[in-house]
Amino acid sequence: MNTPSMAAPFSGWRVNIALALLVSTGVAFTNAFGVVFEAVAADMQLSRAQVGIGMSLMMLSIGLTAPIMGRLADIGPIRPTMLGGVIAMLLGIAVMTHTASGWVLAAGMLVCCVGIALHGMVPSNAIANNWFVASRARALAVIAIGLSIGGLWIPPMTAWLMAHGTVENDWRYALQVMALGLALVAGMTIVFGVVRRPEDLGQHADGDAVHAQAQMSAGDDGQDESFASAKKSRDLWFLALSFAFITMAAMVNGAFLVPLLEERGIAKLDAAYALSVVAFASMIGSLLAGLVADRTGPKIVLQIAMSTMIVAFTVLLWQHSYIVSLFMAGAVGLGVGAFMPMQPTTAGVRFGRAIAGRIIGVYGITQLPFTLGAIPLVATIADKMGTYNGAFVAAIVFLLIALTLTSVSSFSADGTQRARQQ
Repeated sequence: MNTPSMAAPFSGWRVNIALALLVSTGVAFTNAFGVVFEAVAADMQLSRAQVGIGMSLMMLSIGLTAPIMGRLADIGPIRPTMLGGVIAMLLGIAVMTHTASGWVLAAGMLVCCVGIALHGMVPSNAIANNWFVASRARALAVIAIGLSIGGLWIPPMTAWLMAHGTVENDWRYALQVMALGLALVAGMTIVFGVVRRPEDLGQHADGDAVHAQAQMSAGDDGQDESFASAKKSRDLWFLALSFAFITMAAMVNGAFLVPLLEERGIAKLDAAYALSVVAFASMIGSLLAGLVADRTGPKIVLQIAMSTMIVAFTVLLWQHSYIVSLFMAGAVGLGVGAFMPMQPTTAGVRFGRAIAGRIIGVYGITQLPFTLGAIPLVATIADKMGTYNGAFVAAIVFLLIALTLTSVSSFSADGTQRARQQ
């Protein structure tokens, strides 16, 4: 490893932009699956439930690979692994688009999603934690915004390609073209833009030797000892559970906001605009959260984000105005956007950059049973109540649980509450 020096210009922001580009072309590609969902079901004569199994496999693969990718991001050969992920994504799409079997389709989706996970959010967030300490939240906010930007353009581009294929609703052509283009961008970004640690380039975190000296890893044995200690911390498990409940609330909003508005007599197209409002507001929320959290720490940002979402969901339950609903969708988007970079920020703030990747991996695997069960559970509640209001009552309960868990958790490295956290 190179000896750190201050001779070279700080490369952290260049690496960070590369990571944001990577998630906007990799993780955001999963948004294309929602666009082709109905076409796949019709073309292969499958039920929506059968195609939905593939979507569940997507979440399963991302959750199960999170601990592995977290460890590799901390101490492993991360760049070859990420390139392998790009190849796996391409292989999975090739399998999906050259089969008439539902089971082979599901297997292809599994391979594709494992590939996306290998070069996705977990390694990107962990690498950003390696490069930044004082500016950690801002760096992670940039990555979250990259994901949101990908979510804005990939669905309409997929729909356009479907309409211009060789057959009607040509989902196979659309996925093939999208995968090839995104894989090319992702591969070049990994080769030329991704560096695991600033020390690999003879630099320091934040370009600051003082921070680097305080947070320099002590070698693999020291890292493993720190991770073993972290796993015994109540804070790790309380934070992991709180993030699971916040994620469940965000999933409820994404899945049931449009049906709720339609239930109230609002046309589908008008109702769908609410999700666009959520998407744009989430980018603003991520940016604001990054700017504030570097000064105040992530705890207050998370609590404000959750409180904002609780108020917005409550207003949605008690009024039926379309305009007010759009404003509340924006408030929810601000909260969801603020949450996205705060989850990996806490990994570095509370547990240190040497093991941040593995902490993020623990967050991911802990959330898995909650995220897999969230939509079926909430859909059952809505059915029992006879209205989609039940889904948002459940979301409020999830957020209240998360708010309680974060309130009794420490967010500072020494276990005490501090106004400024590194």
